[in-house]
Amino acid sequence: MEVCKSQRLTIRQFKHDDAEFVLTLLNEQTFIENIGDKNVLDINGAVEYLSNGPMASYEKYGFGLYLV
Repeated sequence: MEVCKSQRLTIRQFKHDDAEFVLTLLNEQTFIENIGDKNVLDINGAVEYLSNGPMASYEKYGFGLYLV
């Protein structure tokens, strides 16, 4: 679901198709140093992270982390 869209910017909810991006992001050294190690080591872990994190938050609270 898109939350906001303009000519130069799109903000939307995460979906399972974003697992590869999430896997790469969560394993960036700067992410680990500044945010923390989320222990997501493979694509299945990334799907699980999305399901139990942002996507669960959308269901429970109506909002959560968004992809910009």
